[in-house]
Amino acid sequence: MEGRFSNVRICAMASAVPTYIEPNSAYLEVLGERRLKRQTRMTGVEQRRINDKHQTTADLCLAAANKVLEK
Repeated sequence: MEGRFSNVRICAMASAVPTYIEPNSAYLEVLGERRLKRQTRMTGVEQRRINDKHQTTADLCLAAANKVLEK
């Protein structure tokens, strides 16, 4: 579906990410050192942000929306 809008602009943008950081080293026993280093080198990903057990995407959206509304 395509739509056109006029007199619309983006006037603010914010983001929110989970606070818990999981390093690749957490997967050392599963992948092995050689494979882990290769995966890190190929993807460039050295760590991941992981949601808490009861944190949802909606919680992150709310945090980002609050940042925009505060400014």
